[in-house]
Formats: sequence, structure tokens, C-alpha cells
Amino acid sequence: MKRVCMFAPAVVAAVAVVLSLVLAPVALAGTQDFTVVNHTGFDVFSVYVAPSNSGEWSHDLLGDGIMQDEGRRFIQFSGYSACNWDLLAIDSYDNEVVFGGINLCRVSKVILVCNDQQCWADTE
Repeated sequence: MKRVCMFAPAVVAAVAVVLSLVLAPVALAGTQDFTVVNHTGFDVFSVYVAPSNSGEWSHDLLGDGIMQDEGRRFIQFSGYSACNWDLLAIDSYDNEVVFGGINLCRVSKVILVCNDQQCWADTE
């Protein structure tokens, strides 16, 4: 004989609510995480981020590492609700380049590009 187990709609609804409360923080965590790709023509020794136009720079997201020209690095940070961020890259001579207004909630890759005249960020 085959047994069929039926749950009352109220039980199913309660389980759905509990699961959504448990899983919601996981779904929202790390929405600003991204991969940065260095196409600047120089090695990057430090990378900082700040909510756009705030000037409140994070700690160095590369730590003790160096991101060589043509290199890439996965950047992970959390605890922020802002989506629009500025990114500060510093080379070995302490030259600073700010890449502004990057919506890290909508992109997963930030490509830093420079030519002889200017620098900009392409996103994917």
C-alpha cells in the first residue's frame, strides 16, 4: 500500500515563511562582491572602495598583494547597503586613480582601463 502524506496549507505556509527568513540574508549577502581586472598598464598595489562621493575609503582590499597589469582579483566585502561605489587604485609610485560611480549591485566584473589621456572602468 502506498502512503500519501498531506500537509495542511497552514503548515506549508509556515514552513515557507521560516525558510524565506532563514535564506533571505544569504541571498542578500555579498551583493557588492566583484572581480576587478587590471588593464591600466601599471601594477596596482592598493585598492580601496567607498560609497560614491563619500570619500570614506575602506581598508586596502588587496591586503599585502599586488595586482599586476593584466591581472585580476576577486574582491569580497559585505555589510553595506549602498550599490554605487567609487574605486581607488594606487600604483607603486603612490599615483592615485579614482574610478567613480560603479553600481556593484548590478555588475560582477570591473575592468580598470587607462590610456595616455585618461582612465575609466568598464563593467560586466
